[in-house]
Amino acid sequence: ILSFKEIDNNLSSLAKLVVQNKKEMDNIKFMIENNKPKLLIDNTQKLIQGQQELSKYISDIKEKTLTINYDVSIDNLTEKLNKLSISVERFEEKTSSHQKLLLDHVEKSDEARMNLKDDIHSEIRLITEKMDKINEANLNMPKLSTPFSHIRSPVKPKEEITNLFITDLSHQDNNEVLIKEAPQSKEWPAFTGEGEYDHMSFIKTIDMLQEYYAIPDELITARLHSLFEKSAKRWHNGIRQTSGKNTWS
Repeated sequence: ILSFKEIDNNLSSLAKLVVQNKKEMDNIKFMIENNKPKLLIDNTQKLIQGQQELSKYISDIKEKTLTINYDVSIDNLTEKLNKLSISVERFEEKTSSHQKLLLDHVEKSDEARMNLKDDIHSEIRLITEKMDKINEANLNMPKLSTPFSHIRSPVKPKEEITNLFITDLSHQDNNEVLIKEAPQSKEWPAFTGEGEYDHMSFIKTIDMLQEYYAIPDELITARLHSLFEKSAKRWHNGIRQTSGKNTWS
């Protein structure tokens, strides 16, 4: 049979155990909020063990206090014991709630991880397919016969690059002036379609345009159409008149 002092000491120990369980509960709440499932499971197991010890402790005290003669002290002990029992019940309710929250959290985390894993595999598959198509296209491309150099050009100082840029602009301006001064296409030797075309005069004219007026090939090519416009049909008719309707073979 326990004495009142021993029972009171046991109740004090019981109260400390309740406080310890409350700390475990606070830890669980913190871990749920900060997404730490592994630590959350460990602390939940500790809390469950602590509550089991608490319930057993209360049952033992209740059983032993029944054998004590009735006294005012018993009322005090009973009141303390009832308060602790209520606290334990509340802790059990909160623990059940935390356990449910934990299971939901773990389930959602597993689902999110699986979805992320599927998304990653899907992206990898798409990238692999694109790379395969690019490699296949590169294999089907014709190989260049002209070799090219892999040697990197020396880096030019900033001042040299700036001067080169200014020089290019000046050169470009000069070319534009020369092109404006060049003879118009109507002054070039044209072919009327009659007789033989004076190709030597044409070649000399083109050489002169490129040498003295710096006219680019693109501009010369664009003007060729006007030089020979409507001359092909006249030439064809002239040849037919002199040669007759003979086959070309």
